[in-house]
This record gives sequence, structure tokens and C-alpha cells, in this order.
Amino acid sequence: VLNSQGEVHVASVTGSSDFPFLNSFSNTFNGISNGVVFSLDSDLEQLIWSSSIGGTTTDAAYGLQISPDGTIYVIGAENGFDDNYSGLVDGFVLRISADGSTVLNSTYTGSFSFDQTYFVQIDDDGEVYVIGQSLGDIDVSDGVYSNPNGRQFVQKFNAELTDREWSTRIGSAQGQ
Repeated sequence: VLNSQGEVHVASVTGSSDFPFLNSFSNTFNGISNGVVFSLDSDLEQLIWSSSIGGTTTDAAYGLQISPDGTIYVIGAENGFDDNYSGLVDGFVLRISADGSTVLNSTYTGSFSFDQTYFVQIDDDGEVYVIGQSLGDIDVSDGVYSNPNGRQFVQKFNAELTDREWSTRIGSAQGQ
């Protein structure tokens, strides 16, 4: 994903303990695999910043988007960087500074089962839309379309990730 300066931003996963972390909010490889997010200059010649996302087991970053103000939203799945959350694997959304140095806000999303966030989109007002998958029971907001047995979910958060504005389930159930 390109920012307004033409810099290239990438979210991915690594199993390498020597991944080059630079100017980041986290520069430690902690587990079997960690999510990574990084920025390259527009010519792809220089790593500007890079950061680790994860805990002591398997974690991954699947995607990112850049908001109109330059803030970066990263989504993925964690299995160990917050022992206080209750699911087997939980989807996450991170809001990080444009320079990659600071996590501004974050939230988990999911159920008591296996959940992952795969896609994120930011609207012109900075509202955050997340699409993911769950093997558990995702909450459905009142008055929205839903497929009660659906295993995919769509959720809307405010820009600061402090309020989930709505949530619904779509798609088909597992095995259907």
C-alpha cells in the first residue's frame, strides 16, 4: 500500500529471528512466527522502518490500510501476545503512527474460538471496516443484515478503535 509520499507499506509474517527491525514500536522476534509491518522508500532501495507484531507463539499480520491522515491500520491474528484475551486465536486491529514508531490504539475482535481479521478499509471520515473469519459466535448488532450461521464477519470501528459501531455475520456456516 502506498502512502502520499509514495512509500511502500507491507504487512506480513516472518519466522526469521533476524528480520531487520528499525525505528519501530517493537524490535523483538518473540515466537514461532510474528507479524511484521514495514515501510520502504518509493524506489524500494531503503527500509525506512519495520516492526514486529506478536508474542511467544504464532502470530501474523495479513493486511493494512492508510487513513487520510496517514495513520496506518494493521490487521491479523494473534495467538499469544495478550494472555488476557479469551479466544484460541484472536483477530486484531492496530492503529500505528505514520512513521511506524508508536502503537496509537489497538483492539481485539472475535469470540471464544478461532478468529482472524483479513481485510481492513478506511472511509473518508476515518472509520474502520474489518472483515474476518470466525469459528465462534460473533456478536450481531441490532437492525443489521446477518446470516446467523455465517462464519465471516464485517465490523465497523471508530477511527480510534475505542468503539465498535456495528457487527454482523455473513457467508455460510462451516461445512455448508
